[in-house]
Amino acid sequence: MKKFKASRTQKEVDDAYERIHTIIWFNNHKASEEEGKPEHISQENWDGAIKQAKEVETKIPREELFLSDFELGCVRGRFMMLNWLMGEDWDSAMT
Repeated sequence: MKKFKASRTQKEVDDAYERIHTIIWFNNHKASEEEGKPEHISQENWDGAIKQAKEVETKIPREELFLSDFELGCVRGRFMMLNWLMGEDWDSAMT
């Protein structure tokens, strides 16, 4: 069995968690944009989300944001693993 080797700092883990969370949020938002504004979302919140998505596009390279379904599934798996390592249950991850 492979032994656990703690080679990441808390900051590295936190940064990875935030980046992956942002990538998942971005992909979920883009899927919503294609379908149009959901009725339960206010126009103010919708406009804010569109603005936030544009900001994300300036911070993260396009090849990391616009993912195939397979790639997005891999990213979601990483996110679930980070959640689990940080003490959450498997089912509690926002994916």
